[in-house]
Amino acid sequence: MNLELHIRELEEKVKHLEERIEMLASIADFEKHPFIFTALEYGLSRDDVKNIYGLMEFYRKRISEGDTITHSEFERELYKEIPSLKGNFPFAKSIVMTLNDEKLYTEVYEELKKSGMSI
Repeated sequence: MNLELHIRELEEKVKHLEERIEMLASIADFEKHPFIFTALEYGLSRDDVKNIYGLMEFYRKRISEGDTITHSEFERELYKEIPSLKGNFPFAKSIVMTLNDEKLYTEVYEELKKSGMSI
């Protein structure tokens, strides 16, 4: 198989997968699963989602130990985990809000809100 044909086939497969993701996102129920909907909307991978959960767990633990956190620190760490979305404040805000909507990491939400994050 020549390289150009192989590349063309891969491009077609990628396009097909992108279309499928768009279709899945369109039927995902934001009301029932706001975080997963957001993850699909931003094109996050399974590893990205795991990294976000890990980051949120890290901040939950810090808060439970009496540490104060700031939204700028949180955003900086979030963008280290998801560098492709660096500086995308609506993304950071959506992550915190949708996890809170699912009753997850509510203490992180409250602490970030206190620190001035507009959520």
